[in-house]
Amino acid sequence: MTAILHSKPWVGEAEQNAVVKQMTSGLIATGEVTEQFCSLLQRAVGTDYSPLPTVSGTAAIYLVVKALNLGSRDSVIVPSYVCDSVCEAISLAGTQVVLADIETPWKLSAENVRAVIDQTTKAILVPQLFGAIEDLSTFREFGCSLINDCAQSFDAAINNDGQDRGDFIILSFNATKCLTTGEGGSVIATNEMANAQLNKAYQKYKAVIGGVSDIASAIGIQQLERYEEAVVQRKSIATLYIKHLTPLGFKFPQTENRTGWFRVVAILPDSISYEALHKYAASHNVHIRKGVDALNHQRLGMEDSGFINSVEIFKQTVSLPAHASLTNDEILRVVQLIKHYVSSVKPK
Repeated sequence: MTAILHSKPWVGEAEQNAVVKQMTSGLIATGEVTEQFCSLLQRAVGTDYSPLPTVSGTAAIYLVVKALNLGSRDSVIVPSYVCDSVCEAISLAGTQVVLADIETPWKLSAENVRAVIDQTTKAILVPQLFGAIEDLSTFREFGCSLINDCAQSFDAAINNDGQDRGDFIILSFNATKCLTTGEGGSVIATNEMANAQLNKAYQKYKAVIGGVSDIASAIGIQQLERYEEAVVQRKSIATLYIKHLTPLGFKFPQTENRTGWFRVVAILPDSISYEALHKYAASHNVHIRKGVDALNHQRLGMEDSGFINSVEIFKQTVSLPAHASLTNDEILRVVQLIKHYVSSVKPK
């Protein structure tokens, strides 16, 4: 039986043709096509400042820490419930990471920040997980720089309806992200001071944080042109999952907020163990995942007592296959598999 992958790049003939055209031109390093891609990104995001291309979203975070001139006695607040590469980027830049709990599923709140903030705090990184589109204005009270990590939510980056998007917008163009160039990332300032800081650091650390090639940018341009098509497809996938799995006790907190549906994540019913469901799905060649691979405080050997919500939500969260390449038949195959498993489980 054909495998149903959890994640898969959404690329097609348009991207293939763009790559062939670029290779045929002989111009494959960073050049005019990258400039064109950055110009289109700037227009999509709706800022006055040009995006700075980096080798990855991780490198973009590294650049922001350097731009803020943070040292070993400074710190950045990050939720424990986030990809470990976020923390690694900050640490590699020579700054302390202070981990916070989350409040509701997958969201950092002002209360979480208030519990850990101190005189060393110079920035707060807010991840827009799974396609979230969150307003960062609630974090302004702390007087810190705000890093809007949109690696999993291009929709949060391009949402320009007046909500606070922080001081720095982080983008990732990795293979399975909302908008891909194969590899790469970018950081965009939202105000004049942040832009000046970024450009100064970019000139100093350009050899370290890399960039995006013309070949990769050619893919990105096509992805931008087709982005709305991908959004419609992911929303359709989410709608099917919600329709069929909600009656089984699965909860979809994303439906309570605006989202670009980069991932379709659910809170499992109390009777369902993630580990058991994962094993059952794998035996039928269907790949499901946790929301994040691990909690950062556990990775660093910290006690769970300060991260009660993160621990509970980590145990309960399942991420379902939801890439835009999926067909309705494949989604219904996942649904039927889950229904069969749930029917076989005795209530706790």
